[in-house]
Amino acid sequence: MGFMTGSGGTYLTVLAGCLVLSGAISLGIRFAAVRKTKLPDKDRDGQSPNKLASVAIVVSFICVVPLSSLINPLTGGTKQLDVILIATGAIFVAGLAYQYLPLPQSWCFGVDLAGGLIVWTIGNGIELQNQLPNYVAFVLTILWFLLIPSGFRLIDERDGMVLGVASLICLTFFILALTNGQVLLAALSAALTGSSLGFLVVQPNSVRLKLGNGGASAIGFLVAFFAPMLYSTGNFVVSALVPLLTCSFVLLNAVMSVLVALSRIGGSFELKFIGMANQLQTLGYRTSMVNLVIHIGVGVTGLLTVAMYVSDPGTGRWIAGLTVVLHVIAGTFMIYKTRRYKFDDSSPCL
Repeated sequence: MGFMTGSGGTYLTVLAGCLVLSGAISLGIRFAAVRKTKLPDKDRDGQSPNKLASVAIVVSFICVVPLSSLINPLTGGTKQLDVILIATGAIFVAGLAYQYLPLPQSWCFGVDLAGGLIVWTIGNGIELQNQLPNYVAFVLTILWFLLIPSGFRLIDERDGMVLGVASLICLTFFILALTNGQVLLAALSAALTGSSLGFLVVQPNSVRLKLGNGGASAIGFLVAFFAPMLYSTGNFVVSALVPLLTCSFVLLNAVMSVLVALSRIGGSFELKFIGMANQLQTLGYRTSMVNLVIHIGVGVTGLLTVAMYVSDPGTGRWIAGLTVVLHVIAGTFMIYKTRRYKFDDSSPCL
């Protein structure tokens, strides 16, 4: 079957559809009513998230995926697709509510917890080839859906970083799904990549690309949902490492933010979470260099993950070991560099 027909047609349909619709929504709102919106210019943290990005990306994803499935029917878990699309929209709205209303920080964790419970209920939790006890799988699923969206909200401290990192991760998912013949996962990964790139390609350099809590939470939820779908095939250890390594920057960023926050607790015991990008820039690294290094790191990790997945078990273990060592070195470097610095306060909802 050629790539232009069958499953290949599905991938091209969702990629092109999401890219075009995301770009069209962005352009339409920007030219029609951006300055007349009733939403405040700044959110609760004093940031100026780009409202276009969140709307364009989420709406294009939610609309194009079911429409494209009418043209090229998706296979492999389509019964859960409607639930996930509705959940994505609900999480986006809940994130916007936190962004502009005086809600407690626990609101974010509650939304993430609800997302994890929804995924578990429809049978798409972390199962590791059904080799885990049910209660262990449940706990891992909830932890996963707490960590990944939180990590994406922290990445949103830099313009365009959520979109760039999410696109690279989804590209890795797409390649791995193709090797497995997982049509649904490949199509969803292509859709989110198209939605992200569709916004980026039509925006001038002057436009801010921070998504805000709503957009970052929705994208984090989708990435967290995609990852466990790769557990179903292959060697047990390798298939367990694939989602962890693919999302390793998101996880490492969250861990480093927590470590820095804990080291800076004052008399009020208020945690101030600061992502790795802000940490590096505060240490004197230029913004362009920080963005370049992070995106190269995510891309290289994705390539190593694909190589590990398609290699024989022995080679795969060596590649996995190398990837883990590189992340340990990166984490150790950050801990060493940041141990004596005081960072400017920044407290996105972890």
